Amino acid sequence: MAVREPYKGYVLQADPVRRAGGEWVARVLIERHHGRSVHYQPVSTDPSTTYATREEAERASIQFGKALLDSRPSHG
Repeated sequence: MAVREPYKGYVLQADPVRRAGGEWVARVLIERHHGRSVHYQPVSTDPSTTYATREEAERASIQFGKALLDSRPSHG
């Protein structure tokens, strides 16, 4: 089951990618609900940063998404 976490009006969903060598790269889907529509933005971290397990990559994905949203201006 995908790790999902609401954060600052968005929903972050961990969506790590497994590379050919078996290691994982963090990726997050940033979900924003606007009225009746939902917008998704997939964002990957630096592909040279890898994780041994999916669980580690999922945690890193959520943290990356939070850091990304924290760096954006508020949409109040």
